[in-house]
Parts: sequence; structure tokens; C-alpha cells
Amino acid sequence: MTPIAKYQEKHCRPNKTVKEVTVFRPRKRPGE
Repeated sequence: MTPIAKYQEKHCRPNKTVKEVTVFRPRKRPGE
């Protein structure tokens, strides 16, 4: 595996979860 593929896989998987959690958490707190 090239370093680029390793970097993309490590930054692609957690990024999606972190972005969804960051968008869902702050939107539900001030909305309440």
C-alpha cells in the first residue's frame, strides 16, 4: 500500500464519522 492510499484511508473513514457527529451534535444542542 502506498503512503498516499494509507493516508487517504485513515483520513477518509474517521473523517466521515467525525463530520457526521460534529454536524449532528452542534445542530441538536442549539436547536433544543
